[in-house]
Amino acid sequence: MSEPVQKSERLNIAGRVGRAAMGSTITPIVSLLIFLIGLVALLVTPREENPQIDVPTANVIVAMPGATSDEVLNLVVRPLEMVLQEMPGVDHTYGMAADSQGMVTVQFEVGENKEDSLVKLYDRVMHNLDRIPPGASQPLVKPIDVDDVPILAITFSSQHYSDLDLKRLADRVKEQLTPLPGISVADVIGGRDRTITVDVDPERVASHGVSLDALHQALKGANFEISVGSAVDDNQVKLIRLSGALRNADDVGRIVVGIHGDRPIYLSDVADVRDGPDEIEHVHRIGFGPAVADHVAQGEPEQVAVTLTLAKKRGTNAVVVARQTLAKLDTLKGDLIPDDVTVTVTRDSGERADAAVNMLIEHLGIAIVSVVVILLLFLGWREAAIVTLNIPLILFAVLAVGYLADQTINRITLFSLILALGLLVDDAIVVVENIHRHLHSGVATLADKARAIIAATNETGRPTIIATFAVILAFIPMAFVTGMMGPYMGPIPFNAPVAMLASLVIAYMFTPWLAQRWLPSHIAEPTMEERDAQPRDWLHRLYVRLATPLIERPR
Repeated sequence: MSEPVQKSERLNIAGRVGRAAMGSTITPIVSLLIFLIGLVALLVTPREENPQIDVPTANVIVAMPGATSDEVLNLVVRPLEMVLQEMPGVDHTYGMAADSQGMVTVQFEVGENKEDSLVKLYDRVMHNLDRIPPGASQPLVKPIDVDDVPILAITFSSQHYSDLDLKRLADRVKEQLTPLPGISVADVIGGRDRTITVDVDPERVASHGVSLDALHQALKGANFEISVGSAVDDNQVKLIRLSGALRNADDVGRIVVGIHGDRPIYLSDVADVRDGPDEIEHVHRIGFGPAVADHVAQGEPEQVAVTLTLAKKRGTNAVVVARQTLAKLDTLKGDLIPDDVTVTVTRDSGERADAAVNMLIEHLGIAIVSVVVILLLFLGWREAAIVTLNIPLILFAVLAVGYLADQTINRITLFSLILALGLLVDDAIVVVENIHRHLHSGVATLADKARAIIAATNETGRPTIIATFAVILAFIPMAFVTGMMGPYMGPIPFNAPVAMLASLVIAYMFTPWLAQRWLPSHIAEPTMEERDAQPRDWLHRLYVRLATPLIERPR
C-alpha cells in the first residue's frame, strides 16, 4: 500500500474535498438535499417536445384602396423594404403586393430579443411615416410569435347541426377556455359567421331614384346607439339613449335610404335582405378511420366540423396547460356542449411532449441499468453500488441547475444527459478503483483506512480534473453555433458540461464518504495489475499479447 498522506499541504483540491466530506456529517444531508431538489425539478420543469427558438418576426401591412398590385409594389412594398433592411439585427425582409394592399415581413436574427426588436421596428416605421404615398393607410405592425403555434386542437362535429351552429358553439367554448392560466391565443377554424346580406337590385334602385352612394352612406350611419341626455323620474336620474342598433334582417330592411315622391324609401324596397350564414369560403369536415370510406360509399357525408385551437404562454408547461384545458372541457360537456356534438382532440402537443420526454427518460433508465450491469461485472457489487449512487445525484443536480436557468425538459435536454451518461461515471470509477487498490493489502485501523482513502482520492485529483475539463472544452464550441441550429442544440453545451462538473464534485465528495463506510478494510480480490503474469482470462491474455510489444519495443 502507498504511504498515507498525512500533511495537508501535500493534498491537492481532490484530497482536500475528499477529506472534508469524509469527516463531515453534512455529507449525507447534502446528498439527500440534491436528490430532493432534483426530483422536484424533474416534476415542475416545463416539458415540451423541442427547445424554444427566438426568431422575432413581424408583418408590416399597408392598405392602399384602389391601387393595383404593381402600384402597391412600387409605391409601398419596395420603399418599405429598403427602410426596414437598414435596421440593425435584421436577418432578411421579403414583401408581397396585392390589389389594394401590401405587406413586408421582417425577420430578425436568431436569438435577438423580441421586445427590443419590435421597439426598433415601431420606431423605424414611425420615423418614416412621411414617406407613405397619398391614399395609403398608416402601417400596421403585427408580430408573429413562435409561441402562437397551437398546442391543442379541439374539433366539434355533428350530423344534426350546421357549421353556423358549430361555430357559435366553438365561440362559446372559447370564452370558457381562454381565461385559464397558461392560455395565450385561441382561434376558431372552420364554420361560418352569422351575416346579414344585402343584395342590391339595380333596377329597383334606379326606379326609386336612389344612388348607390346614398345607399352606402345610409348603411354606414345606421348601426349606432348613443346617449342623448338624462331625465329625473321617481326621484331617480335615468339616462335617455337613442337606440339604433341593428339586430336582425327586419331592422336592416327598415333603414331609410332616400325619399321618392314624398315617400320614404326603405332598404327592403331596393334590395333583398336576408339573415343567415355568410358565403362558403372553405369547408371543414372530419372523418374517423376506415369507417369514413364505408359511409361515403353508402352516400352518407362526412360530418361538418369546426376546430378550436389554443396556444400556450411562453415558459409554461405544455403538459400542464393541455391537461387543465381538457379537464375544463370535460366539465362543459352535457351542459354547454350538447350530447349530440362529438368533441375530438385532434392535436395535443402536451401529450406528445409528455410521451416524448417519458420515452427518453425510459431510455435514460435503460442506459443507467446498462452501465450498472457493466460495473457489476468488472468492479464488484460494493464498488458498483458506490458508482451507481453517484448517477442519480449527478442527473438531479443537472436538472436542478437547468430549472434555475429557465431550461425546459425536451428531447435535446435528455439527449445531452444520455450523451454524457457514459462520461459522468468515469470520475467515480477512477476514484473507487484507486481506493480499491489502496485497500487491497489491508489496513489495521479505521484511521489508517481513512488515510488510505484520502491518499487514493488525492492521487486521482490532477489527472481526473484535467481530463474532465478537456471533455468540457470539447462541448463549449457548440454554444457558439449560429443560425437555427444554435439555440436548438443549445441544451447540449449547457447540460453536458454541467453534468461533467457535477460528476467531478460528487465523485470527490460522496465516493470517499461511501467507500469509508461500505468497502472492507481488506479486499481479498486482486486488481488487474496484481494478477498472475499468465492470466487465465482470454480477454486479458489478448490485451497483454497486443499491448506488450507496443510498450516494450522502441519502434
